[in-house]
Amino acid sequence: MNTFEALMKIAALLAKGNVKESLEYYNEPTESSPPLSECTHYFEQLLSSLPEDIKVKYCFELNGINNEIADLKDGRYYERLHSPGIPLITTIGDRLQYRLELLIDAIANDKPGFMESGNKT
Repeated sequence: MNTFEALMKIAALLAKGNVKESLEYYNEPTESSPPLSECTHYFEQLLSSLPEDIKVKYCFELNGINNEIADLKDGRYYERLHSPGIPLITTIGDRLQYRLELLIDAIANDKPGFMESGNKT
């Protein structure tokens, strides 16, 4: 499995709410579910393993992904609806999937990163 497939797999896990904290909230079994901290740590490791040229070219896109991960790490997934007690891990997981799909498409098709395209105008 390549880095992007692994990132998408984690994002899908989050989007489906299949992490320990989300399942506990809904009183569902958590035996084989990873904790959120494990998912965010693995996500960060994978992002750090990307080639330097991709990190530079798509720094804006990667920064957005890192912000979503920071929200998860810091517990700010409750703040998105401004209603404490409603976990929005799945919402952030959906956004991560979307952002990753855009990034993968941009890399696969050698599209300019946001900063690169912004510098041309």
